[in-house]
Amino acid sequence: MISVGVDIEKINRFESLLPESSFIKKIFSPEEIKYCFSKKHPAETLAAKFAGKEAIIKALNGLNYKSNSYHEIEILNKNDNSPYVNLKNFLNYHISISLSHSDQYAIAFVLIFNK
Repeated sequence: MISVGVDIEKINRFESLLPESSFIKKIFSPEEIKYCFSKKHPAETLAAKFAGKEAIIKALNGLNYKSNSYHEIEILNKNDNSPYVNLKNFLNYHISISLSHSDQYAIAFVLIFNK
């Protein structure tokens, strides 16, 4: 079984957000927040991770699962900065994710398949 999700976000939507804002705390885990705000331009990373979460939700919908919380989905980074997904309560699935951004937009592409 395989499912696909994609999302694109405007980066400027994330430019004025601070680590302690309610939106940030609602969407991102403490580890995600720490990583994003360690970057020179946190809005780019926030937008890409948010697009990733939205793409994952879309792919999960294709598997007839409705996510109740953005905190069920955590997009972390390996030592080489490549993203990986920590999806709580979904041990039977493997998720492959690609994140990218330009000056104005961030995009995410996700594949979910059985392990």
